[in-house]
Amino acid sequence: MVLDAGTTRMKAYVFDDKLNLVIRTVLPMKKKILSHGRVEQSPEEMITSARAVIRAAYDEAAHEGVKPKLFGITNQRETVVAWEKNTLKPIGPAIVWEDSRTKELCAHYHSWSETVRKKTGLPIDSYFSATKMLWLLDNDTAVAVASAHKNLSFGTVDSWLLANLAEGAPHLTDTTNASRTLLLDAPGETWDLGLCGFFRVPVTTLPKVQPSVSNFGYLKHDVCGAILKVCAIAGDQQASLAAISEVKGTTKITFGTGAFLMQSLGADFKLHPGFMTTRLATTGKICYGLEAKIEGTGAMYEEVRADEEKSLKVLKRLSEELKVLIAKLPLKPKLITIDGGMVQDERLASILEKTLKIKVVNQTVPDGTALGIAKLLSKSL
Repeated sequence: MVLDAGTTRMKAYVFDDKLNLVIRTVLPMKKKILSHGRVEQSPEEMITSARAVIRAAYDEAAHEGVKPKLFGITNQRETVVAWEKNTLKPIGPAIVWEDSRTKELCAHYHSWSETVRKKTGLPIDSYFSATKMLWLLDNDTAVAVASAHKNLSFGTVDSWLLANLAEGAPHLTDTTNASRTLLLDAPGETWDLGLCGFFRVPVTTLPKVQPSVSNFGYLKHDVCGAILKVCAIAGDQQASLAAISEVKGTTKITFGTGAFLMQSLGADFKLHPGFMTTRLATTGKICYGLEAKIEGTGAMYEEVRADEEKSLKVLKRLSEELKVLIAKLPLKPKLITIDGGMVQDERLASILEKTLKIKVVNQTVPDGTALGIAKLLSKSL
């Protein structure tokens, strides 16, 4: 079973032992877009929605004679949740990855951006988690008080879900999510104390970092009526690449809230102009990937989806933007795999192939993020 905690949907999947999709359940997720670039979500809704789709998927699978034993999570990355350690009560709303309230703060740190990029693979940007945590510490009294009393936990969405759904409320994350915070140096397996000090985020507030495939505990019995072992967690974009391969040069595009292009670098940590370097979800040696995104593509497409002519224009414009990005990749791909909600438009693959002059194939399951976690779970057996 896989829980996919996206920005606009909470989904649960059940795959059989041959990685065929058996069950898919989904609930919409609300998102508040406020003034001054603020984008927030309810941590409580994340939990109630997660419980609902997990229970529904498990019950439906049981009706089909399938009983999942393993559980994994893939999630929207960079989004930050703050909560009380002793009660698991969230402190305010979650600050979503799209939120840009720390833009001015990031500009203040601009002169350090390249130094941080050389350590983490990422520039100092409001997109990532560290400045969101710093903003909360400086601007939310309840967060500051909890920190002063050593009763504060920070986490990305995977950590928040795990703390509420697993026995013993473990405070854990995996390397792919940790690598998107600006607080983990590129080859690191634990938080970088220098980076934590630079962004003034107490390391005691952060979850323990583990490999993407490892023991994250057990799902509480009351979540679905069974105790499932949690043994795979990865951020959504790394999960969708894991659904294909970690082999150097593997390239994919996920069409979700944004369009996310990622290419595997293999074991070599490299910086490349116009791209972020990030950790991949692997079961063995450390691997890295290059990533770039085009924001707002999902909303743009949804607005005109019912209009054949207008939606075609959006697909063609998006293909041209992707062509520019792909031309900058260090390795020219011979094949690109695409997944995400927009691939259900049968025109997308052919438009991309014609524009890019590269073979484009649809992932076997449109939700490649979930398939990637299912593959990682199968490797844990």
